[in-house]
Amino acid sequence: MPWGRILLSILLLLGLTLMLRFGVRLTSRAGRTSLALQVGGISVLRLPLGEKRPPKVGKKKKEKKKETARRAEQKDAGKKEELSRLLAAANDAGFVLETLRKGLSVTREKLLRRIVVNRLTVHIAATAQDPMKTTLQYGALSASVWGAAAALSHLVRLRRRDIVLVPDYGAVSCTVELDIQAWLRLWQIIAAIAGYAALWREVRGILESRAAESKGKTPSPAQGGAKPAAPAQA
Repeated sequence: MPWGRILLSILLLLGLTLMLRFGVRLTSRAGRTSLALQVGGISVLRLPLGEKRPPKVGKKKKEKKKETARRAEQKDAGKKEELSRLLAAANDAGFVLETLRKGLSVTREKLLRRIVVNRLTVHIAATAQDPMKTTLQYGALSASVWGAAAALSHLVRLRRRDIVLVPDYGAVSCTVELDIQAWLRLWQIIAAIAGYAALWREVRGILESRAAESKGKTPSPAQGGAKPAAPAQA
């Protein structure tokens, strides 16, 4: 009967749709960062993150000189804090992942294990103002990044990992290359959408508490996941 074939085709199409992979891909290269939404491993929408707009062409010479001087000052100030920002970001990531790993219930842990991180590529050439500071902060950054990667591997299914960290004493600024791709199948998203919403609220709560902890305090170059020490009593 034709109706039977039509129904079978609909069920087959529905089954194939439920098996589709929906995911995200975060890339950062040459100072350009973008987040792509993917269906079946193909990027369908790409969103630039923090991309600077090109300067307008019709500026006067004086304004151009002022703008150039201002950007040079900002660049010099940014060079001093670039490695510290990388270290703080790695510390925060490690803290969140380690807190999740220790405090997750069995149900939430199963939800996270369904997420497949198909690619985790992190290439960082670290540099600071002087060789001694570069060496010290490179060591702290290595501990934080590798600690965060280890915690992540306990939470999700991590397939390919490519992490390269080197100190670059002759560079002008830090070089960072990221390529992170993660996905879920549609049936997994539908089956656990309420659970992922609750999980996101939990992650957001950890991030807010971390931000409140760090507010007004000097970041420590310790390994990621360590909480700031309490002041000694008199």
